[in-house]
Amino acid sequence: MKKYSFFTKAVLLTAVMGLSMASCSNDELSENGGGNVAPKELEDNVIGYAVNIDNAGGTRGTATTLTSFETTGNTFMVWGYYANGATGTGVTEGALYVGTSNTVGTIIERGATAWDYQTAADKKIWPAATGTLNFQAVSPYDYGTVINTPAENVAKVGMTITVPVAVADQKDLVFGHAENKTYASNASVVPLAFEHALSQIVFQGKVNATGLTATIKGVKVCNIKNTADVGYLGARFVDDNGTAADPSDDVTTDRRVLAVQNIAATTSKYPIGMNGGSDVILTTTTATDLCDASGALMMVPQSGATAWTTAPGAPVTIATADTNGETYLEIECKIKYTDNADYILGSADTYGKVYLPFTVAWEIGKKYTYVLNFGTGNGGYDENGEGMMNFISYSVVSVTDWNEVDSAEHTI
Repeated sequence: MKKYSFFTKAVLLTAVMGLSMASCSNDELSENGGGNVAPKELEDNVIGYAVNIDNAGGTRGTATTLTSFETTGNTFMVWGYYANGATGTGVTEGALYVGTSNTVGTIIERGATAWDYQTAADKKIWPAATGTLNFQAVSPYDYGTVINTPAENVAKVGMTITVPVAVADQKDLVFGHAENKTYASNASVVPLAFEHALSQIVFQGKVNATGLTATIKGVKVCNIKNTADVGYLGARFVDDNGTAADPSDDVTTDRRVLAVQNIAATTSKYPIGMNGGSDVILTTTTATDLCDASGALMMVPQSGATAWTTAPGAPVTIATADTNGETYLEIECKIKYTDNADYILGSADTYGKVYLPFTVAWEIGKKYTYVLNFGTGNGGYDENGEGMMNFISYSVVSVTDWNEVDSAEHTI
């Protein structure tokens, strides 16, 4: 499936794409008691869905807007549970109402003009008016293994994922929710608000030194943890007695908080998707297309890893960094001054590699932009941890919500 990109400070977009709902009294719904669709006259009472893209998206490394998420054929999986306080015939607080099981929900698919059930037999009628429902959803639903352990009548929908190395196979995993919904609320359409669960990583580049040329063939982000549980696994709490110093009486009020848990120790090296698969020649103007929209990385949010510990006078080899799981950038490039026949790195026909220690501190739902800045700094090393070019280094310029994260500048 095609990747989608999410843009900085995206405006919240909403759209009602549910089925057309004819008016129906609460008594009629109560008499029906909910359930799967049967008589044709009940078709207008089917639970419909709307999508609210809260800086969220559909699939893969490019960013998703509401428009791209509403592409024909896109899907999400949804569950509906009876909320606390739900009453009515056959209603049990916390019981599953929409979906087959805690790990197999109902698939909703985008048609030409609206969202609809992928399988007609899965259509559900709204229950009694007092049978309020809580909904959770995920897209793409087949990116990993769904995990869902309902507790305190609130589902904890998440997914165990391993981020693939190939950028083309990575997904922009999003989760959506809507609470305390009934047939009468939101014109009988469930407004699902989706959120990013991963971190988006992109790279830019430029040169600062006069007469310096740098051609980038590829960039790898190395020793990044690749497996974790992500989704609505967190919780908000309230203090029963108002004393923040005493958490013993705190109670859970909402489990629909995106969180990352059980991050495995396994790591991978992730090559970014270069723009169009081609080399990029840097100039003094920042190349914002070092990796194109479909070349952005979608990574497990994480922090705490040790950046490669090499330093002038105290070299640490790349092999040791790999053994220790230390994080670094590998940049395949060639560098020279235009008035000098000799290349600083590589040659006219070949590329060399330069390595940079790289600090990883990525949060859920944020986009991080790193700028490779050739011409200043002293952070470039070879595979033995020895300094190569005194003018290479990097820094994080900004991190904004993805809601975009500020650019990080890496001088080289």
